[in-house]
Amino acid sequence: MSRAERLKARRQMYLIALGPLNLRREELWTVTNGELADMIEAYRYRQFCAKQEQAQHTVSILNAWSKNKITVQDFTGIWRDGRVLSKEEFFEAWKAEHKRRKEAKLSGKI
Repeated sequence: MSRAERLKARRQMYLIALGPLNLRREELWTVTNGELADMIEAYRYRQFCAKQEQAQHTVSILNAWSKNKITVQDFTGIWRDGRVLSKEEFFEAWKAEHKRRKEAKLSGKI
């Protein structure tokens, strides 16, 4: 990662800290970058959970009228390793992980 990319990422972290996390500038000096990253991850997860709750209401209404079953994940995706994945992306990641574990087991690493 280049210096410019690191500076841009740090600036985005501070904007999130001062904005949605509602930290004051003085508090930024007492929080480590790791703690700040954890706060940002927790904030993003809370947002994802709120979207899931809203989608649950929508799905309940739509499933009453639709012949095809609609799921919450159709609207929100799936949370995995700090990222939101579509159903297709999740399935591909799951297949790759399953293949990696199977190969590791066959080679005796597990």
